[in-house]
Amino acid sequence: MRGNISQKDSILIYLIFGVPTLFLIRYMLFTTIAGPSLHERIKLRNLAEDIHATVDSLYLDIQNHNITFAIFKDRKQIPINGGWEGYVEVGDSISKNKNSFIFEVYKKNKTKIVLDYRDTYKK
Repeated sequence: MRGNISQKDSILIYLIFGVPTLFLIRYMLFTTIAGPSLHERIKLRNLAEDIHATVDSLYLDIQNHNITFAIFKDRKQIPINGGWEGYVEVGDSISKNKNSFIFEVYKKNKTKIVLDYRDTYKK
């Protein structure tokens, strides 16, 4: 069967499949070696969040390691840290400013719970 493919066709096939594969492998190696670690990416993601909303419902995502998600009235959703699941209920207001590790939960009975993302990171 190989005898039926011309040399130009073989080169074209190698270019179409080989070059993108090499770039993908190079990108994966570069991000693994030179990119931020998983913990650094989690910290950056937590800092970037800017949330000021009321919890409309809670959703337990069984396929995603049983992570609880808070779903807001505007349909935006965020994962709730495993240790914080007992603090967040439907009807609570969530407040988290960008570039801050402080996560505030305002309960329906007018109490405020202050949680800190830095307490959840492995030491």
